[in-house]
Amino acid sequence: QLKRYDEAIQEYEKFLVCSPNNFEAYSSLGVCYIQLKRKAEAVSAWKKAYSLNPNDPQVIQYLRAQGETLK
Repeated sequence: QLKRYDEAIQEYEKFLVCSPNNFEAYSSLGVCYIQLKRKAEAVSAWKKAYSLNPNDPQVIQYLRAQGETLK
């Protein structure tokens, strides 16, 4: 909400070191990246989230919005 995406990215990356299977953190990380126009990194984060939880509708929507096809 504060639009401090660079700071949020740093915090998510620190958190993911301790909790590497947290799909919600990867999903949120992707949102931060896309807000900074860093599409490739956003898609990468969302793909990781999708691999951890392929049934999450929000992650599916994010990936499809970026033109990604899901298997």
